[in-house]
Amino acid sequence: MIVEIKGVQFVNKGAELMLHAVLQQMKQLYPDAELALLPGPNSPYKKRALLGALQIAPLQFYRADLNWLVACLPSFVRRKLRQWFGIVFQCDIDVVLDASGFAYGDRWGRFGVKFLAANTRRVRQNQGHYVLLPQAFGPFTASSDQAKLRQAVANSTLVFARDAESFNYLKDAGCDENKLRQAPDFTNLLHGSALDDERAKQFFALLIPNYQMIKGKTAIEVQQYKQLMARYVKLCREKDWPVLILNHEGDIDQALCVELKQQFQQDEMVSVLQPDDPLTVKAWIGHAGLVFSSRFHGCVSALSQGVPCIGTSWSHKYQHLYADYACTEWLVGLDSSEEVLEKLFTQCSSDELKNSLQQHSAKLQQLAANMWLEVADKTSVRA
Repeated sequence: MIVEIKGVQFVNKGAELMLHAVLQQMKQLYPDAELALLPGPNSPYKKRALLGALQIAPLQFYRADLNWLVACLPSFVRRKLRQWFGIVFQCDIDVVLDASGFAYGDRWGRFGVKFLAANTRRVRQNQGHYVLLPQAFGPFTASSDQAKLRQAVANSTLVFARDAESFNYLKDAGCDENKLRQAPDFTNLLHGSALDDERAKQFFALLIPNYQMIKGKTAIEVQQYKQLMARYVKLCREKDWPVLILNHEGDIDQALCVELKQQFQQDEMVSVLQPDDPLTVKAWIGHAGLVFSSRFHGCVSALSQGVPCIGTSWSHKYQHLYADYACTEWLVGLDSSEEVLEKLFTQCSSDELKNSLQQHSAKLQQLAANMWLEVADKTSVRA
């Protein structure tokens, strides 16, 4: 049995957390299964090989899907490619677990939905299962996209929306509601690794920037975002809290981390943190006394571990996440003043707040566990 985990990578730590969360569940759901991953610029061979993953031949490109060429290969050639080089093809996959996070909707263009429809059709034709794990969807305003989406859902075994708004985007597009479910982000079931660092033994504040907050924005909005992060660091330092600026996504966020550090270059208690291991990233977030995050999975990692987290948003998925944890006041606007931040600062050590986060986390973890039980029940080795 071959299981592909789709939509994951090794640079964005949120995507890598989802990869590890799925691997954790695979050990229980499909203990004898072989893992398969697609190559990509953020998913290099050495990283995939460390997981013992089979290599899926990349025959799907920006505007072309060449997977039909596999039919021209004799079966013994495909068999030898797998035995000798660990190379498999899309038609060899038994179960696809799509953990894309947020990849299908108007923001990403029409090719995402187009290829999703083609991939789900191919898997179904081969008696396999395609499961879209909890993620954000939509909106889908083009009728052609809605048609492709309906095809994709019809060919899928299960489709999990991460929030009610995403669920409604699927429903409004006319998708088969018998296939649709709602479940929370499943990285809440994943534990961070142990930390052996003196900085983690004291109260510290964490800041996680996100390039998406400035991508395509006006100069005023970019400046507001940078000023808001600087305001957060300044207020933390006035309270004598060390501040760690955590890079959650490689080069794309590195410039923001460095630029922010340069504003406080004379302050040794403000530093940039760049752990490579996503479980270490989660551990640092779990040890923080307060987090400011613009990365979705930075917010999830904090809230699910009972850590107060000031968030900023560039997508509807943030609003629903904070509603799930009953702390929507912690999602702030770019024009938030020092007074707004100070008010949240005074609550960060509140036992009442931490208990509330932990209670909501327990409920959401149970929902995620139930989701995996249904996935296990509905998927099996192809006939």
